[in-house]
Amino acid sequence: MTHNTTRQGLVAETQLTIDQAKNLTNTLLKQGRLRDAQALIQQLQLAQPMDAEVDLLAAECEFYGGHPNIARSLVLKASHTSPDLDKVKAALAEIEALDRTLASNDYRNSFLILRNRHMDYPMNIQLETVGRCNAKCDFCPHSKLERKFAVMGDELFEKIVNEASVIPPSSQLNFYMNVVNEPFMDKKIFSRMRMLNDKIDHATIGIYTNMNIMPPHFFERLAEIRQITYWNVSFNAANKKEYEESMGINFERTVTNIRSFLSENRKNNYVRDPVYLSRIATGSEADSRFIEECKSLFAGYNCNEEFVPVCKNRADWLGQVQVTRQSTIPVLLPCNQWFNISILCNGIVPHCCMDAKGAFPLGDVNKQSILEIYNSPHFRNLRENAISRDVIYPCNTCALL
Repeated sequence: MTHNTTRQGLVAETQLTIDQAKNLTNTLLKQGRLRDAQALIQQLQLAQPMDAEVDLLAAECEFYGGHPNIARSLVLKASHTSPDLDKVKAALAEIEALDRTLASNDYRNSFLILRNRHMDYPMNIQLETVGRCNAKCDFCPHSKLERKFAVMGDELFEKIVNEASVIPPSSQLNFYMNVVNEPFMDKKIFSRMRMLNDKIDHATIGIYTNMNIMPPHFFERLAEIRQITYWNVSFNAANKKEYEESMGINFERTVTNIRSFLSENRKNNYVRDPVYLSRIATGSEADSRFIEECKSLFAGYNCNEEFVPVCKNRADWLGQVQVTRQSTIPVLLPCNQWFNISILCNGIVPHCCMDAKGAFPLGDVNKQSILEIYNSPHFRNLRENAISRDVIYPCNTCALL
């Protein structure tokens, strides 16, 4: 077998036997040289299309390349070709073990439940009513957005709410009042939430905020809003140095605002569930330290009852922001974002909340209804037929869970 390549580390015009090429592919995989292994396995597949060992090596390449379902099909092909081969039996046993693990995976099972509940109607509608944000988080693409000074018009907001009002009460519906922005930079945010309460009585409301901004009469206006069931503070570090390096806003002001909110919420129960203090994980010891520092910083409040520190997966926003270390991509799992619809302040509906620039748009609510977009063929097909993200672009590049 002749293998021609210009890749560094492989000698061009090398004469290899089939067995030598198999051994070299295996060595390359062990060395982590996936691209070189893939180039060689393609030659092997052409030369030996019915060789079970070649199929198993190809399966290994696909699995490490983030395509487990393709890997599965190659193992099954090998089992039809050489069912008695020990290597094939071992690979089949690994697939069966993986299937058992997936069958007990909580996230996957929640997806299957949501598939039945939210095939026709979205579970969450994320509304970015303004493009503005006061923070400068080093993991967020906001500073590069063209719409960062834009505001959603009243007419468009009301159109969205009216269209959502036809969603039946039997279908759980929640509105998050942001996508890539700080919701309390919208001067109309409280009146807009009141409109949601008035027009869609059964809908709940969720808030993601950095809590660095607290508009005048904040708590009096908040008391007018019903059905707030989720409140997440994007906190990211519970000490001044790391916080201000990461977010670029004043640490003391944020801490004061969070304490005020926890105190007022204790008395008035604005939010039904505990307040989440979230951090975008770095994979370092700072992640576990964040939890302990939050407990210390807010020692006067009950951890896990009044507030919950959490670390969330770090993602590269579908390639729209550079990160030094993205969390592991869960390619074997589907994505619950397929039951949500995000709406940017300019009316564009991105692929999901991670598509910050709207580079992969599903539609435009200026021209289409939200249910028309939610049930578009491509997006509905994900909900109906996909159980993993491994061959679905751009989902197979995303670490979000």
